[in-house]
Amino acid sequence: MKLQNITLKSFSCGIAACPAIYKTENDSFVIIGKNLSKKVSDAQLKGKIGVDEIAIEIPAGLLSDLNK
Repeated sequence: MKLQNITLKSFSCGIAACPAIYKTENDSFVIIGKNLSKKVSDAQLKGKIGVDEIAIEIPAGLLSDLNK
């Protein structure tokens, strides 16, 4: 899979542990953020995360500023 980093420069930190957005060649996105799957209570996400999925948290500006 080819990935194109489209993360805003204001969110790039120069090391590997930063929130990021990548566009794929398959008309989809790969988003890197904090894994919440084990931190959020079962009541909030129960039945909403598939066996091959995780819940992630990213700063709001990572998405809201992307199309400006």
